[in-house]
Amino acid sequence: MAEAATIEAPVEAPLVGSDVDHINGLPQSRCQLIEYKTQCHLVVPEDGTPWEHLLRPDYWVHNATRFSPWDTIVVNYEGDDACYYARLLVRSVEPLAVNVSVLEKVDLDHVDMDAAARKESAYFVKWRGPHPKWCVIRRSDELVVSEGHQEKAKAQRWIQTSAPRI
Repeated sequence: MAEAATIEAPVEAPLVGSDVDHINGLPQSRCQLIEYKTQCHLVVPEDGTPWEHLLRPDYWVHNATRFSPWDTIVVNYEGDDACYYARLLVRSVEPLAVNVSVLEKVDLDHVDMDAAARKESAYFVKWRGPHPKWCVIRRSDELVVSEGHQEKAKAQRWIQTSAPRI
């Protein structure tokens, strides 16, 4: 009967004295606060913007000068068609284009009124920017009747509870 061969792993000596293999440590110049090297941008696409458009280099044509390679872009989207959070990494920047890679995309629960109810309602909800936020707009004359709602669902709730009946 043949004896099984055993292979012993080499025992590593402790890292002391002159027996230490030369290790190139990380130079201090290559370790710094992230705020000094990259930026994190917040993007809120317009309602109806397809996710695929954010991945196209030409989508960023009007903002290309804002970005540098290795910047991150946080995307907050809440539209009539979807709701998601995403993080993109800027890979390269050209004068009229930005190439990005997806680091993360999370589809969130979409809160939306029934389409038929939306058409029958005298009001609708629209994102109007970081200051007015979610606004309730009267459909007949497009007058803003309530603004400053942090979430779309809260603006829709305002329609159901507080909007004047027309």
